[in-house]
Amino acid sequence: MGKGVSEFEEVGPGKVLAGIIQKIKKEASPLVVEEEPREEKKTPSSVPPSKEEGREAHAAVRAADGCPPAKAESFEVTPDLLGSEEYRKDYGIKYAYCAGGMYRGIASEDMVVRLAGSNLLGYFGTGGLTPDRIETAIRNIQSRVPDGGQYGVNIVNPYNRPELEEAVIDLFLKCGARNMEAAAYMAVSPALVRYRLNGLKRTPEGSVRIKNRIQAKISRPGAGPHILESAAATDRELLA
Repeated sequence: MGKGVSEFEEVGPGKVLAGIIQKIKKEASPLVVEEEPREEKKTPSSVPPSKEEGREAHAAVRAADGCPPAKAESFEVTPDLLGSEEYRKDYGIKYAYCAGGMYRGIASEDMVVRLAGSNLLGYFGTGGLTPDRIETAIRNIQSRVPDGGQYGVNIVNPYNRPELEEAVIDLFLKCGARNMEAAAYMAVSPALVRYRLNGLKRTPEGSVRIKNRIQAKISRPGAGPHILESAAATDRELLA
């Protein structure tokens, strides 16, 4: 309105937004912002790279990620080139992506099974479900996932109910669910540590073989460092 726009058209069914706009027109004054004219300048970052520069940058990224050199005659960005090669190898999946768990099984058993059938990873959403219902879902998924397929289960931090968290972790260990998505955690809890350490083995070569993997699902970037720092502190305590 401050730019002189007076007519608005709502796209799609209903007239909710049109009604809100009419109310705004009656009750609010247009917001007028004086803008200073900006001089268009071409900076190096605004100049698109040449094809040769693009190929060189692409080759450098692939080399850093441990990927083989791309064919010289093609320069095509495909899903298998994106994301972490290490992540794909760790989980044995086609692409470095996963489908996160959603509350009360919205991220369903069928979704997880279909993803596993396409060599992708999905997490069943256990939040708000009883342990019996969670076990039924895990057993169903396990019976339908093809050999070598990956699947995961989600846990939502129950905050002040550590007994519920322990019960769900016990269930994951009992069922042999090896991939877990931890949602709404601000730090690594004792229950998560117990899940992670269960089944650790040292190989004859001296390396450690990890049986259970945890992927943190965070709502904002600031939560990531807290989780990583608490995990590092836990590692130091265990080593001590």
